[in-house]
Order: sequence, then C-alpha cells, then structure tokens
Amino acid sequence: MTELSRFQKDVEVAATALEMRAENEDAKEEAIHLYRKFGSTKQEPLRLAVALRGYFLEEGVEEEERAHYGAYLKKRIRPAVERLILEDDWEKIEKLYENEWFGEQELEVFLKLAEEWRRPAALMGLLHLKKANYGFKRRNSSCDFFRKSGMEADSVERRQEELGIHILENIRNELYYYFPYLDGAFACISGKGSEQTGTIGTDGAFLLFSPEYLLKLYVKKPEAVRRGYLHMLLHCLYLHLFREDQEDRRLWNLACDIAVEQIISREKIPILETGGDAKKIREKVFHILGDRSDSAEKICRKLKEQAFPFHLKELEEAFHFDDHTLWDICTGEKGKRTKEKWNKLLSYTAANRQDHRKRRGSQKGDQKEEAGTVRSGRYDYKKFLRQFSVLREEVELDTESFDYIFYNYGMEHYGNLPLIEPLEYKEVNRLEELVIAIDTSGSCDGETVRRFLGETYSILSEKENFFHKMKVYLIQCDCCIQDVKVIHSEEEWKEYSKNITIQGRGGTDFRPVFRYVKEQQEKKEIRSLKALIYFTDGDGIYPGSKPDYETAFVFLHKTEKMELVPPWAIRLVAEQEGVRYRT
Repeated sequence: MTELSRFQKDVEVAATALEMRAENEDAKEEAIHLYRKFGSTKQEPLRLAVALRGYFLEEGVEEEERAHYGAYLKKRIRPAVERLILEDDWEKIEKLYENEWFGEQELEVFLKLAEEWRRPAALMGLLHLKKANYGFKRRNSSCDFFRKSGMEADSVERRQEELGIHILENIRNELYYYFPYLDGAFACISGKGSEQTGTIGTDGAFLLFSPEYLLKLYVKKPEAVRRGYLHMLLHCLYLHLFREDQEDRRLWNLACDIAVEQIISREKIPILETGGDAKKIREKVFHILGDRSDSAEKICRKLKEQAFPFHLKELEEAFHFDDHTLWDICTGEKGKRTKEKWNKLLSYTAANRQDHRKRRGSQKGDQKEEAGTVRSGRYDYKKFLRQFSVLREEVELDTESFDYIFYNYGMEHYGNLPLIEPLEYKEVNRLEELVIAIDTSGSCDGETVRRFLGETYSILSEKENFFHKMKVYLIQCDCCIQDVKVIHSEEEWKEYSKNITIQGRGGTDFRPVFRYVKEQQEKKEIRSLKALIYFTDGDGIYPGSKPDYETAFVFLHKTEKMELVPPWAIRLVAEQEGVRYRT
C-alpha cells in the first residue's frame, strides 16, 4: 500500500485544526479567517488545506475569494485531489473534474491511489468517471481497473467484496454514535458478498450483498445505504424474517418495511435523511399512522383496509430497500436458532436503551460533544490521538508566519542573522488528559509494553500534540486494578517506561479500568478525558455500554479475538514498525 507523503500528513493536521476551529465560528467569520490565512501563510500544507476548505464553503465566501482559491487549486490539483481521496469525498472530486482541472492521465493516478488507500466512494466515483468519459480498453465494467493490475476474475470479485464489507463496517461505526443501545445487534451481524441476491438483504446471520450493487449505491446515495443498514437491522430485531404464516406475503413485506421506516424517521438523524417523492409519501403514511409506532401486524391490517391513499406499487417504491426473498432462508433448525438469537437481542436492546436514556438524561450537554467527534471510521494511531486535542495558547514559535526563504537567505549570507523572526505566541492543539491501560493477564511482557509505550511517546511528543505539563494515567489491570501511575512530565514518562514491572497475570476483565476512570471523573480528578487506549490480547470481559470518551483496544498482532471488541470501540494493531488501524 502506498504510504502517505509527509506533505499529505501535514495537510491532514492542518485540515483537522481548521475543522476544529470552524466549530466555534459562524460562516462569515470562518470565511474571513480562511482567506486571511490563505494570503498570509507560507506553509504549503496549510495553504492547500485552507484553499480546499474555502473553495467548497457554501456561505460567507466572496466570488473573488473563491476564484483565488480555484486558481491555486488548479495549479496544485494533484495534492488537492489526493487530499479529497483520503477523505473519500467523491462529490468534491467530481466538481474539480467538471472544472476541467485534470484529465485522463491524472485520473489513472487517482484511481490507483483510491484503490490502494481503500477509499470506496472515491474509487467507484473515479471508475464511473473514467467509464463515462474515456471508456475501458477491455470491457465496460468497473472490474477492469483491477484487471489492469493483473488481477484474476476471482481476485477482482474478492476485492470488491472487501470494499463492500469495509463500507458496511464504516456505516456500523457511524450508526453506533447515534444508537449506542444497539451495540449487541451491531456485534451479531456482519456483511458478506453473496450470489443469492442482486441487491442487498439479510438472512438474520449476515447482511448479504451484491458487491457491484452496493458499491454503486454507496457512491450515488451513501445516506440510502446508511438508512438501509438500520432498516435491515430492525427487520432482524423485530423478527420480521421469521413469520412464515403470512397469507399475503406482498402485504406483509410492505408492512414490515413501513414499520421499520417509521422508527427510523422518528429518530430524525441527519445522516439518514433521504429526499424526493419517496420521503413525501412516507411522511403522509406516518401522519395517518399517528404518533405511536405500530407493529407490522397492525400495519398489514391497515393495508388490507386500504387505509393509505396510494397504490401498492407507490408504497413499495417509497419504503422498499432490501431483498426480502432472503427471508426464505430463515427456516428449519438453523432459522430457529437465528430467531432465538434475535429474540434474546431484542430483550437485551430494550433494557440497554432504557439504561442509555437514564445516562443521557443525567449528562446534560454530552450529546453535542459526541456528535462533533463523529468521523468516517478510518483511523490510524496518530489520528486517533490528534482528533481529541484541545485548543490552547502556548509560548511557542509561530511557524505559520515564518518565511523559510528569507530566514535561510539571512542565515547563509549574514551568519547567524535571520531576516525574519517568527511570532512567539500561537494557538496549538494539545491533548489534555489520556488514560493508557495495560492488560497484564498473560501475553504482554515487559519488553512488549516498553515498545508500545515508546511508540505512544513518539506520537505524543510531537510538537502539535502534547502539553509541556501533561496528565497521563498508566493503569495495569488483569481482572482487577494492579497498579496506577499518573504521569505529569516527559521525564516521569521515560522513567516509568525504563523501569516498568508487569503486575498481575490473572484473568482478563476490562471493566475495572472503566470503573476506576468513572470514579476519578466523579472526584473531579479527571476533568477533560477524551480518549482511553487499552493494550491487550483481547480475550476478556468488555463493558456493556459506551463510556463518555472514545476507546481504542490495541492488539499486539491481528487476531480473531479482535472480533470480540464491541462496535463502539476502535480496534488497532501494534506492530514493530508502528501502530496503525486495522479492521
């Protein structure tokens, strides 16, 4: 896989900082700030990040300013599109292409990067762009790009399936932020490419999909795929798949679709909203049904009574998403076991939802903060730490206003006399508090832990990421808390890493660490925790619900035990060359 250049990594840092700042600005303020920064900065990564954000702002930007952004982006089109590929933002890439800022030659390069970086929306969008404007040399198929690389047909299909699974995993992670009480349901079903359907559907065990159908739909309507994922999950939870005694199967299928769509619509989640005539029909049907959510059985009776002023075909087009023929698989002994599983999950989900409501009601203002931390689901270790930084003013060289050309000229021609001195004060992103937990039950020896802490330290000690005065909790735990060390400085960190002694070697229970953190929060010892990192082999008892901070479980190697991690947490793999995200 092609590694990111240093330049793109710097652009990512700048883009993240701009995004964080924009959260506290209105459209006009942001536009003014961006254009001022665009004209003053000498750092190309920052300038590119500013130009991309400013060019695509819908409000507050003057046309002359947008033209200046555009002129710059046209000259820097390759790094600009690379940035958008990393963000998997196909719509913006398409707009740049429509401006005729890049052609077939650049398109081939971007296709390769999108495939190597596993960006499904960008990849499929670029493939369709190539097909529409230049065609494929062999066959008019989205598979041809992979074949050009010498991949066999089965490898092509396998790669498309991997992309499809990757899409569904990302959507699952997105949905969890809005529906944390569905954690059990999310954990019990996964995506799988299948020849049993030409679209997408579920048999209660998997979300079965045609890879080509899913990829095309995701490029065209990602919100439809998100909504459809939840649509299918609710079919499973409410046991719609297992009703074999329905006399009118067509009406039953439609009633099930209306029932789950009614639930989804009442949540009013922006990322699930779909427009058009279908939405208008759905709203009229929901108005007739009233405020209470009706069961599929009740809705089926209303359909028989013709309670809705629409033809059946109109209703089916408005509410249909998935292939219900897959429900026919849910029979026999296997179907009985699957039904029992979802029946238990329904009870668990109901109790979990009640608990979540209580917690949410006692924590005023948390929802807004949680929504602000939602990301696409693609993380590396650095990005995981960086996204939880907070803005602080510190005494530090302001390199954004630093002109290296004049500085180097002065140093070369006048000895130690630079022609420009940078400003001393600057707003920087620093991580305030962090909890690092170490599973001491078995596989994590002292040397392994030291290597992990060393990698973590190298990330945290980067200039833009760490306070000079920091607060890091280092917790050792097997089935109970064995040791807690609070680190306040780099010197303390180095001393701890050098002399660390592993304590424990019992069974694994992750919950004591989370209970300890909660106790410290209640005592006000921990005030602004954004992230907890748990280094483990993964075989233990996980908390039943998501805490009010982000959690990453870091594994020494990729293992099947990673599947045990609840969907609300992030899975990372630590290896000798570094720590990076893996699914």
